[in-house]
Amino acid sequence: MPVDEKGRFTDEAPGFAGLDVFQANDAIIRMMKDKGVLLFAEDTMHSYTQ
Repeated sequence: MPVDEKGRFTDEAPGFAGLDVFQANDAIIRMMKDKGVLLFAEDTMHSYTQ
């Protein structure tokens, strides 16, 4: 699991280490678009984020 106890990516997630998992979403989507591997993305409201 490349996430530490504070919810930040560890060095096991190159390019995202130190980023909060929720704050990293835009960077991850951008990286996937740049590589041409993103099929679909949309915002979803989960009960744990309300």
